Amino acid sequence: MPGEEIDRRCAVILTAIPVEYQAVRAHLSDIHTETHEKGNIYERGTFLAGNHTWEVGIVEVGAGNVFTAVQTERAISHFKPLLILFVGVAGGLKDVVLGDVVVATKVYGYESGNANITFQTRPEVGNAPYHMVELARSEARATNWLSRLKKQIPNPPPRVWVAPIAAGGSVVTSTRSAVWQHLKENYNDAIAVEMEGYGFFQAVHANPKVDALIIRGISDRIDDKDETDATNFQEIAAQHASAFAFEILAKLDTSQHLHHVPVVNISSGAQQEGDQKDQENLLQETLKTLLPDKNISNSFNSFYNALPDHHNEIEKAFSSFDSGKDIYEDQCDNAIKELNAIFQYLNTVDRNLHNFDLAILYDLDNLLSSIDNLKLQLNNFRALCPPRTTSSGRKHYTSELGKIRNEKNNFLKKLENFKIQLNRGIDLE
Repeated sequence: MPGEEIDRRCAVILTAIPVEYQAVRAHLSDIHTETHEKGNIYERGTFLAGNHTWEVGIVEVGAGNVFTAVQTERAISHFKPLLILFVGVAGGLKDVVLGDVVVATKVYGYESGNANITFQTRPEVGNAPYHMVELARSEARATNWLSRLKKQIPNPPPRVWVAPIAAGGSVVTSTRSAVWQHLKENYNDAIAVEMEGYGFFQAVHANPKVDALIIRGISDRIDDKDETDATNFQEIAAQHASAFAFEILAKLDTSQHLHHVPVVNISSGAQQEGDQKDQENLLQETLKTLLPDKNISNSFNSFYNALPDHHNEIEKAFSSFDSGKDIYEDQCDNAIKELNAIFQYLNTVDRNLHNFDLAILYDLDNLLSSIDNLKLQLNNFRALCPPRTTSSGRKHYTSELGKIRNEKNNFLKKLENFKIQLNRGIDLE
């Protein structure tokens, strides 16, 4: 009937990769597709929880903190949910076993800091709402969520941890890597690592009326990632995380934690919640918390045209690493100096340019993360220079040198691709 008012319970679940998306989708019925005005294609389904029905929008955002923040903000604007969850898989840092579920009390943005001769950590943290953490702890003590698994319950059953996690731009695959050492030394209470959670919480922070939680299944341990991926544990971990997520959704419906239910007028579709901040301004505020401060000192033309010079300078700075000769500390310092120079240069771009595509911002953030990771590796490598005369010392030196060469080559490829993207997607001043 015209003017009729109904209770609207809506949730959004974000995922990064297809296997996570499918695990979430399996819990929904009456699924249909809808398109955001800016081109995003979403699916919306229903989930029965007792006497109530939740509308659940599902979104696949891809990897990375910055792009996740953008897509989280956009999904909140589109669906106007009471609750938003990020559900997926993660790598285990300590304590957890394959198939366990981790609910994040907080997420460390572990790449935040000042990369000088030594990396100076400047912790950035995204926190889950207190009442949501308490609900997660309550459900973690129970076993009801296991009944939502689509397959037979494992023996022993997976455990649910409610604890800190870490998020950054690197895929951590070895306990010998510079990133793992960085996590161990500075974020040793984190029990899992992933690539989207910090950006997710930063976007949620700008939308205080929306509850949020990050739920991850452990798909690999850092030292055996390839082996566990090959044994299909990504799918298993995603199913476990999804089962616990929908248990949270079912219990939230009848708990005291739920925020007020917004009223929807069917005849107009207008939501009566008062004025909201302009979404574009809110998006820019969110991005500022994730991206380094900008210093707009060059015109865009000079920024674009200087990219080849920086490519050449990096090649020169790393030439000794490719020569086969022994590396000394001053050569590491020179390479770090050049990386600092291009890091500062990349920060001269005005990220608010209207014609800056989000994919380009994402590529730029990946470049900056790659620089930080390379600097971390160089700082650790300095301690091995010059190489030890023992066979084990020489072997370790050779192994770390190979990693630096690979990371340098990957960075230069990213730099070249970034220039190509700029050339295709931006009208120069």
